[in-house]
Amino acid sequence: YDELSVYEVYDALREGEIKCFPNGYLDEDVSKELLRYVMLEEDNLTRSQICSINFLEYTKRKKLRTVLKRFSTLHELVSFCFPEFRIKPWELKKVEDGFWQDKNNRLKALLWLANKEQIDLNDLSQIKRINAQLLHKYFGSRILKYSNNSLFELLDLYYNGKYKEWEIVNKMGTWTDKKIIEAMHWMIDEKLKWTSEDVCNNISIEVFKEFGLESMLSHRCRHCILIALKLAYP
Repeated sequence: YDELSVYEVYDALREGEIKCFPNGYLDEDVSKELLRYVMLEEDNLTRSQICSINFLEYTKRKKLRTVLKRFSTLHELVSFCFPEFRIKPWELKKVEDGFWQDKNNRLKALLWLANKEQIDLNDLSQIKRINAQLLHKYFGSRILKYSNNSLFELLDLYYNGKYKEWEIVNKMGTWTDKKIIEAMHWMIDEKLKWTSEDVCNNISIEVFKEFGLESMLSHRCRHCILIALKLAYP
């Protein structure tokens, strides 16, 4: 086979003249050359099509299944064979098992999403554009699954305790008593630095709205400020 080109050997395989590639023939460079030839030249696949393709089925159909064994992960294969596309792991049809369990991968995905959607993560008014629906659009459900189904836990990978949950999450989960107490002390003691007299004279629904705590009142305190105050300051 030394006198034959890569394409001639591959054609011999497809025509049934040989049953498999010669032992050791398909190294990484030959694999790259063949995949690029088949996917880009023969099938004219676009970046988007490469991302959405089932590589197991595709390589089996093209008699290139052995190519997959040359790389430890599918993303490694795609990155090596198609470097110009700069494909991210989560853009592929199937993300490798265990990928989302690594918090660094979740953080990378979050930063990529912010860049793609032009969301300034340093602007509180923009952060709340990130929600479960947007995450599912790009990553499916697993990125949140491995964040304990908590959008705040995912976002906090970037902020590392800088913000409270209600500051950066548009739709809060369950408002527990503990969260209400924490939020009330955060708003009144830390942010407003009000005395008891200040609270009596100035507290209103508008104050809660200003600090993003209106949902706390409506969902947990039946729109009653007094319930929240009694809980935080018994």
